[in-house]
Amino acid sequence: MKLKPKMQDPLVFKLKDGIYTILVNSEVGIIELPISDGTLIRGHHYGFIIMIEKPNDRIEIEYPTQMEITSARGDDLGFLHIREKHKHPSSWLFNHQGKMMLSAKFNYEWGPARKFLYKLGVDSPKAVRLLNKEAKPKKKSLIKGY
Repeated sequence: MKLKPKMQDPLVFKLKDGIYTILVNSEVGIIELPISDGTLIRGHHYGFIIMIEKPNDRIEIEYPTQMEITSARGDDLGFLHIREKHKHPSSWLFNHQGKMMLSAKFNYEWGPARKFLYKLGVDSPKAVRLLNKEAKPKKKSLIKGY
């Protein structure tokens, strides 16, 4: 069974000076919101972009996801946690420099995920490992001197 990662209405997280914010479209334009206390996500967002801003440099990395993003939160240590539906308790984890530390993975032992995976025809830990290998980040753009 294949569950292709995709970018569909992706979320954008900005990292500047070791602090993450989320960029949101509003009636007045794009605004930045803090995510330190946690942010529940509404809508159908697949994939996200980590925008790392440094003096005279900006790097954007796209991370396609297999499932919808359900929440994001920052913690007191400057880490960003991003959760995908059915991939609990696993989450994407980024450090305060924008480096990916962990990617979200399906957990065959977790009951709700196991039910979902069974409906997809994924019925063994080996099949789950293969499914998890499909989710790979892609460095899509490098913008210098903006």
